[in-house]
Amino acid sequence: MFFSYIFDFFGVKAVASNNVIDYGAIPNDGIDDTAAFHRAIENSDSIVYVPAGEFNLSARLNFKGDTLSIKGDGIGVSKLVWASGSNGIYVEPPSGKHKAAVIQGLTLFTKSSNSGSAYQYNGKNSIVNDHIQPRTRPKVIVRDVELSGYTGATNSGWNTGLIIDTALGVHIDGYYFSGQVKNSTNTPLSSRGIWMRGSGHSVQVTIEEAEIYYTNIAIDVTNHEGLYISESNLVFVNYGLKFANSAVEPQLNLSNSHLNCKIGCVWLDKVAQVSIKDNLMYGHHTSSQSVFGVQLFSGSDHYNISNNTFINTSGSFGFNSVVVHSDKGIISGNIFSLKNKGAGVWFKSSASYGKAINNICNSCATKGLNQGGGTNSINWLW
Repeated sequence: MFFSYIFDFFGVKAVASNNVIDYGAIPNDGIDDTAAFHRAIENSDSIVYVPAGEFNLSARLNFKGDTLSIKGDGIGVSKLVWASGSNGIYVEPPSGKHKAAVIQGLTLFTKSSNSGSAYQYNGKNSIVNDHIQPRTRPKVIVRDVELSGYTGATNSGWNTGLIIDTALGVHIDGYYFSGQVKNSTNTPLSSRGIWMRGSGHSVQVTIEEAEIYYTNIAIDVTNHEGLYISESNLVFVNYGLKFANSAVEPQLNLSNSHLNCKIGCVWLDKVAQVSIKDNLMYGHHTSSQSVFGVQLFSGSDHYNISNNTFINTSGSFGFNSVVVHSDKGIISGNIFSLKNKGAGVWFKSSASYGKAINNICNSCATKGLNQGGGTNSINWLW
């Protein structure tokens, strides 16, 4: 084992090094470094450090002890390459472990077309009396991370990018995921770019500057209280965001983002407080079916959908921009450009107390449909 030394009040204290090179990993030599990484994880004090270069791996890296974090020198600089169809990194904090799990400044490649998840965090050991403990600090931080196939999306790629299971306080900032795609039809083959799930009243998930391409669902969230997404690109995906909820007072804030979807851009079920503002959403040009922009199912109440632009990129499919099954909300200041295919606003039979005002509809087949109660109202600026 390799050691560095620090001084404390009582004298010299030995602390294990955190650099994978100190445990036998050699960058850019094409030789398997898995054993060296395992030694670094088992013996480092808190963070495994990956310097510049390309490191080859053949099995999942398990973080289950005192070391929960891994950091490199930047995207495209510190690179981990898995040759087989294995999962990438798995983090499971021991019961009572309070520090955050961090992954930062790394590219995670896979050479396989049947790989599992690139990164998974399992925080079920943190649940005490049905709640994640402690309640005052973040659990997972993902910053400046790239996940993709080694030779491009058509030949290799992860099935799922991030799986974060049972985590209170998650911050994702500067995240890039490129999945697999059937190139002739631009059909996504990977499952999810980000998959948030779990129990224990997970809260405060912030996603900023994410770029997610070629996957069935870009961001899939269940049983979370708060989800905040901004300045992100969710492109060439079947679904941009799916958020289904059973937690207390769930809320969504989606802003300043770009969603290009083949089936639907935003799908919400029982999300009680919804703010969707200043986004660009459009239907995937190779879609063979009707596409929706935002669909709010029953229980997704108290909504504000405003200042978004919805565009149908092809006259070959319908684009129903805002479809509402729920109650109590406003749809205002949006622009719908639909090439005479689809509806701008559609209040379904279960919707009531909804108001659509001051929206602009350019070449909509139907500006507005009101199949709900008489308390809904639709008035157009143009």
